Amino acid sequence: MRLVTLVALALALLGGLRVVPVRAQEATPPPGAEVPPAEACTVEPPTPAEIVAILATPGPAAEASPVGSLPASGPGPVVAKEAEFPSGAPADAATTEAVAAVMRQLIACTNAGELVRLFALFSDGLVRSLSVGLGSPTEAELAEEMAKPPVPKAEPMAILALRDARVLADGRVGIVVVDDKLTDEEGPLTVMFIFVNIGGRWLVDTGIVVKSDEE
Repeated sequence: MRLVTLVALALALLGGLRVVPVRAQEATPPPGAEVPPAEACTVEPPTPAEIVAILATPGPAAEASPVGSLPASGPGPVVAKEAEFPSGAPADAATTEAVAAVMRQLIACTNAGELVRLFALFSDGLVRSLSVGLGSPTEAELAEEMAKPPVPKAEPMAILALRDARVLADGRVGIVVVDDKLTDEEGPLTVMFIFVNIGGRWLVDTGIVVKSDEE
C-alpha cells in the first residue's frame, strides 16, 4: 500500500481538497483569498513506527458510535447545502484560531506535496478508517515511502473562507472551509471539517462536503 495513496484518499474522501491534476489556467486569487505557501508546512511527520502502531491499535467504541447524527471518524457524508451542516454553539476565539491554524497547515502541506506530513494532522480514527480494506504497511515500507522527495503542487489550493467555527454536541469542533484550486475549471468547494482534541491538539477527524451543482 502506498502511503501517499492513503493520504490522497483521505483528502479526496473528506471532500475539501482536490488532489487530481487538472488543466492549468492563468488565475489570480480573489480579494481576501489566502494561499498557504509550501514553506508554511512545518508540522513534523509521524515516524513509521508511530503510524504502524496507530493502524494496529483498535479504536474506541466512540469512533463507530457518534452522538446523534454526527459523522464518525473517517470519511464523512455529502450534503446538498450548507444548511445541513450540524449546528453548535459558536467556538471561542482561541479554539477558532487553533482549528483554523490546522487548516492552513493542512493546505500548506498539500500545496507542498508533503502528503506524509498530513498524518500528523489527522486523528487516529481517521487514519484507521482509511486503512480498512487496504492492508497495513510495514515499518520498512513506510520508511521507504517517507524517504521519497515531495513534489510541490503546480496548482496550489487557496482558502477563500474559514468561518463559523462551532462546538458540536459531542465536543468536537466544526469549521466551515471554502477552498478552491484557482487554476481549474471547477468552482469552490464548501466543507465542514470536524476536529477532535487529543492531548491538547486539534486534529482532523472527518469532513462533510456540500455537493457541487456541477457534479
